[in-house]
Amino acid sequence: VYGAIGNEQTCTAQGFFFVIGYAVPLYNVALSFYYILFTLDKNAYRKLELLYHMISLGLPLCMAVGGVIGQEFNNYGSICFFNEYPLNCRNNIDVECTRGLRARIYMNIIGIILFSAFITIPINMFLLFRMVQRQHTKMISKYDFTDRWSKIDSGFKEKRARIRFQALCYVCSFFITFIWILIDGIMNIYSPTSRKFPIVILSKCFHPMQGLFNFLIFIRPRVKRIRKEDSQIWYIYALVKATTMKGTNEQRQRTR
Repeated sequence: VYGAIGNEQTCTAQGFFFVIGYAVPLYNVALSFYYILFTLDKNAYRKLELLYHMISLGLPLCMAVGGVIGQEFNNYGSICFFNEYPLNCRNNIDVECTRGLRARIYMNIIGIILFSAFITIPINMFLLFRMVQRQHTKMISKYDFTDRWSKIDSGFKEKRARIRFQALCYVCSFFITFIWILIDGIMNIYSPTSRKFPIVILSKCFHPMQGLFNFLIFIRPRVKRIRKEDSQIWYIYALVKATTMKGTNEQRQRTR
């Protein structure tokens, strides 16, 4: 890599912290289960909360430590990650691999994590929406809707639409962040000599940005409320105001 500076120790350190970052998709999966369990039983998630933390943090930590011990972190193009050394030695019978002998195993585990997250999160969000919709249907069948109840029903539909859109934004944030890494990883496993430079660039650009995306999605309802109160205000100013505004817990809860 042109301009690269470092040694095996710095490469290993980069790979270690990079793998720790894969706690993010695991926590996203845990959160999707949290919303479902919270809808069914508010106390159900507390029984599994420790397990979710152990899996979400423990699995990446174990892989990162295993990568350090087994010398699995090596040159992966533009970064240090699970890979054989020398580069592509597994595909060249004349070159002996001296490091990263189990790199493919770790890569497959990460691929399974990402693929499972891509499947689980949308399914859980769909189930959550269906559960809320089913509760709404039961409420309609239980009560005789007068004008007062019609207003309540209208407000519930509006709130349901907001929840659906907010959940969709979180799902899209996850997809746009990790889809490029998944594609790049698959290409590197099955065709290491034909990795596409645009995919590599996209994966490196979007992967660090999920925190920013989630923050913007989280703060969006508050920004929308501020701009509703003052339609002339610029979006950037509303964003700064929403980020720095103070209020009671009840007021902050209404903006989420």
